[in-house]
Amino acid sequence: MIPKDKEYRLIKIYMYICDMYEQSLKYHCQRYSNNSKPLFSDEEILTIYFFVGHEQKYTLIKDIHNFAKEYLRDWFPNLVSYQTFNYRLNRMAGAVRELSSQLLSCLLFTSDAADDRISVDLGGRR
Repeated sequence: MIPKDKEYRLIKIYMYICDMYEQSLKYHCQRYSNNSKPLFSDEEILTIYFFVGHEQKYTLIKDIHNFAKEYLRDWFPNLVSYQTFNYRLNRMAGAVRELSSQLLSCLLFTSDAADDRISVDLGGRR
């Protein structure tokens, strides 16, 4: 179970990734199988990767998967094994690169000296 504020961030990240996946990310994934509609989607893998990496500051895929297995099972009931998660995430390296590029191009730098921070415009989803 995660706190409500993190639940809202999880939902926002998932919705943003779903939008980006439909627009362009799906063209950067290596999916060479007949299973074009797996039970555990590419969008869910990317959401877990970015959400847990950001919220928990985890960098190891094993730690990210373990956190998801322990705390996000209610949100992702079809979570795959670590080996499958890792394999599929590696196959989506192009999508991760594209999403990172899109996020970096959306960065807004504030010029106010009192407010030296970077914010990301998620297309009105704040």
